[in-house]
Amino acid sequence: MDNENQSQEVNNAFKKGIQAFKERLYYIAIDWLLKAAEAGHTEAQYYLGMCYYYKSNKDDAIKWLRMAAKAGHTQAQRELGHILPYNDYEAYQWLKACGDTQEADHLMELHQMML
Repeated sequence: MDNENQSQEVNNAFKKGIQAFKERLYYIAIDWLLKAAEAGHTEAQYYLGMCYYYKSNKDDAIKWLRMAAKAGHTQAQRELGHILPYNDYEAYQWLKACGDTQEADHLMELHQMML
């Protein structure tokens, strides 16, 4: 399969996944988004992480959100800042990375009080 066909398949999987996500059909969305996310589609990684979060699978949510966040997806960075435990320094780093400095500073204050 050539790159153009593969790219088109990834985009089609992403579109179908987003449609299912909007309809809150998270299990269907996961099937479609996983195909795109595994191909490196950053937006699919973010939405896949959110599907897992809404399905109460925190470990998989963090895994996929972290991938998107590392690729520079600011919404994924913000979500990680809220999903990770408040005493986790990584949460602070992601909030800082997405530009939410006020919340990051508040989080750091809480983190320091817990030490």
